[in-house]
Amino acid sequence: MRAHYERFTERLEKFHPLHFVRMGSQKDRQYSDELFSLIKNSIRNSGAALFDVTKANPNVSLEYGFAEGVGVECYIFYCIHKRTQANVPGTAIISNLGGKRRIQYTNVNALESELKKFCKNHPFTTKFEVSLKKAFGRLGKGKKKFYRTLAIKLVHGLDDRDDIDRSVLIGRLSTNYRKADIELVIKKLHSVGIVNASVGGHSKVSIKEA
Repeated sequence: MRAHYERFTERLEKFHPLHFVRMGSQKDRQYSDELFSLIKNSIRNSGAALFDVTKANPNVSLEYGFAEGVGVECYIFYCIHKRTQANVPGTAIISNLGGKRRIQYTNVNALESELKKFCKNHPFTTKFEVSLKKAFGRLGKGKKKFYRTLAIKLVHGLDDRDDIDRSVLIGRLSTNYRKADIELVIKKLHSVGIVNASVGGHSKVSIKEA
């Protein structure tokens, strides 16, 4: 299902202010300390961790335990399609995860639907949408859609980084947007608590901590 996860999450990032870190495949490869350190660092810096336990990969159990240990909210996904289960030797659910609440899906369409629900209900998405209403709620439908799209792209400008130079962020977005609109969105998102945006010659923009 890995290819489906990658395709769905890439598509969902275009419509939601969430960034998915898709970890590298570990199939038929020794579980190295270096790789696990990378995974642990990604988990620590995430707002949630999603695990698919369909193929009973023991590494998933280890990663899940680490995520729980550092207090990151965990979601278990599990395909219950009979054909999938027939191709998995032994039990599909790793024994120490069997009692955990899990999100079941039967096919790729159901998986995409569940990922959409995850994005829609994520606390940062909720905060983002409420904040946009405060910032642009009085504008017409077309303008609200325009600024929402720009705001999502602005937030994604901070994917995989703690902060970014304000001038660099504006420069990257100015290919498709006017500087005045970018500055307005930065100002509005700062005022409603989505980003921190300093001013001055070396100003930075960062996602505001919850």
